[in-house]
Amino acid sequence: MMTTHPAYDALGVPASATHDEVKRAYRALVLKHHPDRNPGDPGAAARLQRVVHAYEHITKGRPFGDATAVYADGFGGAADPSAAGAGTDYEVEQVVSLEEAYSGAIVTLDPARFAGVACAVRLPVGAVDGCVLLVRPVPNGVVVRVRVRIAPHPVYDLDGNDLALEVEVPAKLLGTEFAIEVPLPDGTTVRVEVPDWLDAGDAVFVPKLGLVLPPVGRGDLHVFLRAAKPARARR
Repeated sequence: MMTTHPAYDALGVPASATHDEVKRAYRALVLKHHPDRNPGDPGAAARLQRVVHAYEHITKGRPFGDATAVYADGFGGAADPSAAGAGTDYEVEQVVSLEEAYSGAIVTLDPARFAGVACAVRLPVGAVDGCVLLVRPVPNGVVVRVRVRIAPHPVYDLDGNDLALEVEVPAKLLGTEFAIEVPLPDGTTVRVEVPDWLDAGDAVFVPKLGLVLPPVGRGDLHVFLRAAKPARARR
């Protein structure tokens, strides 16, 4: 009896397929289902995402269905990425700042990793740590995948697609209702209302101000309160 698995089924290959067979099937399906090749087909991106997840599961052991692959616009330099050869695969890890991920900045990739071809990618707004960008366009069968890693931040902590930070407030305000302006990674601020039942160490959560994790969506901002020391107690 033939052994099957949903990830292999998604690529149209048996579970006994070799690495080269899996890779060939993956490349063919990327070209077939890429949104640029299927204009007006709203289901193309979802089909492509399933193919990417299946390939990640088989080759890297990621859980199948972990929907962290998103699609981004790529920008070539003077040379054409297809010059590297039809069917070439590029997979790189790119460290970005939280500010870049949160705002959706354009990040320049190291040309040395692309056979000397200058390449940049526009991050989706709110890109979460560990997400995979499948860069488009994909000329001549070239597949460019960028795994985003967000560098540690001195102010914000990351927990999946949630953001957390600690804000110092006057101790006399705790136990009362008050409002504070909380900074966001994109340089803006948000007004946060603090209820009277919160104390130092507690947190106010603000929905939909975190990072984006498909298909879950945008995470939340958690604002932890810290009581400011009286001026005479400061060292």
